Amino acid sequence: MACPLTDYRGDAAVNAGVARQAGLSILDLSTASPGDWAAALRGAVWIVDALLGTGATGATGASWGAVATAITAINETRAALLARFGLSAGSPPGD
Repeated sequence: MACPLTDYRGDAAVNAGVARQAGLSILDLSTASPGDWAAALRGAVWIVDALLGTGATGATGASWGAVATAITAINETRAALLARFGLSAGSPPGD
């Protein structure tokens, strides 16, 4: 996760709860370095990009650093992108 679970609202919060109830491992990488993101994604076969969902509004503010780091790490991994939900994160602003 590119932001702490406590920051999630609406559908994102509901779906995070469903994932936890299903026993999925959820990592809070909101303050992780690029190396930490790379390590977390190492060995991944599939990635689901749901970084900027349909509920994303306005400027990303202080959390954009984590989102930009996540986008870079996802783009650099060899894992297949299974799906993108909401807004396509693709690349950070200015790229």
